[in-house]
Amino acid sequence: MSTIANFSGLASGLDTDQIVTQLVKLERQPIARLEDRKSDMRSMSQRFENVRNLMRTLGDKVRDLDSSSDVLSSKASSSDEKIVKASAAGGASIGSFGIEVLSLARPERTYSDVFASKTDTGLFGSGQFSIQVGSGSAATIDVDANDSLETLAAKINSSDAKVTAGIIFDGTGYRLQVSSEESGLANALTFSEDAGVSLGLSKASNEAVAASDAVFKIDGITMTRGSNSVADAIPGVTLTLNATSGTQGPTTVSIERDPEALGDKLDAFVKAYNAVADAVNKEFAFTGTAKTGNSLAGDSTLRTLQSRIRDDVMGSVSGLSGNLQRLTDLGVEIAKDGKLSLDEEKLKSAVAKDPNGVADLLAGKPDGSVEGLMKRFAKTIDTYTRTGDGVLSTRIDGYSSRMRDLDSRIDDMERRLDKYEERMRARFAAMENVISGLVGQGSQLSAVASSLGG
Repeated sequence: MSTIANFSGLASGLDTDQIVTQLVKLERQPIARLEDRKSDMRSMSQRFENVRNLMRTLGDKVRDLDSSSDVLSSKASSSDEKIVKASAAGGASIGSFGIEVLSLARPERTYSDVFASKTDTGLFGSGQFSIQVGSGSAATIDVDANDSLETLAAKINSSDAKVTAGIIFDGTGYRLQVSSEESGLANALTFSEDAGVSLGLSKASNEAVAASDAVFKIDGITMTRGSNSVADAIPGVTLTLNATSGTQGPTTVSIERDPEALGDKLDAFVKAYNAVADAVNKEFAFTGTAKTGNSLAGDSTLRTLQSRIRDDVMGSVSGLSGNLQRLTDLGVEIAKDGKLSLDEEKLKSAVAKDPNGVADLLAGKPDGSVEGLMKRFAKTIDTYTRTGDGVLSTRIDGYSSRMRDLDSRIDDMERRLDKYEERMRARFAAMENVISGLVGQGSQLSAVASSLGG
């Protein structure tokens, strides 16, 4: 911007400042047109990004339905969750099972001898002791005259041993407590102390809780596990053993199909699909007014996307036998505006009659011989949304590149405009100086003429 001193129109009587302002305004018109183009591009880019985000959300809902375990949703119940609680994943074995818990898995917990203080040093001698968890490598802990119960607990907790150490106070003295991080016989603890170390961890009498496995029966079949969370006994079912059965007998765990869970997933898919359809329809809708420069009404990318997702969703899956070959067979219908709706009763009926057929349609055959509708659709969504070479991502990146080019051109033009304004102000200032000089000379001549005439 010009820093030239300007006393606008003092000599000429012209508002030279206003003249320069108007000249600069005229010269700025090309910049304004570029800024309008940039605003249009930003608007179009943002709307493409909105469609891409909606497509990515749709992709999440599609992936919730692209495996048999996702489709064949199951639910588990227990007749007594205080004894055993159950949860089921998709594809779980359907039926009722009698669970009897004979004993729970426990981690080992061992204590040291009693000491008068937790902070006094030099109470345990010096040397080393080791802690071994199961058949793993032993962790060695150094003991010296500067150690207290507190420093030893810290050393144990910072070691590689999968144990935790703490200190308890029994009312008269302090003990070091060492517990295995994991339950089960496979994680039993073994302590070994040098002759110069007198902690007492290796004494059998200081083992407060012995490591033990969970022992339970499923339909009378005895099983053992190192944890109270059992995920490999009944396919697709996780059992959480909370207490022993005692004399009350087996707890009944029931696994059954959960069509409502599948309905919820399909409903979420329909809503996500309709959000995309709404966004695209909005671009194509006729509002009664002329389209502006940022209109996407005739955009071929959105037209192709609209057509392709409709074809993918409503098309049949080849290679399937039976009556379930397209989404309409599950109660998913498409309206004239391209939006989907779900008939939940029709879906429940299909699941009840042929649950595996429903899974094959949505997720494909387990052996991979048939690609399910959702796996196929997921590929289409990825084609449009993936970063880099996705169709929508390419359009968005293209707008970003063009806007950067416009920014560069606008910056160049702004610099030239600043120089132009400086030149104009300098020229008008020079003109004012000339006029001021001429006015001064005229005044002098008038004075001379007056004196001669006088």
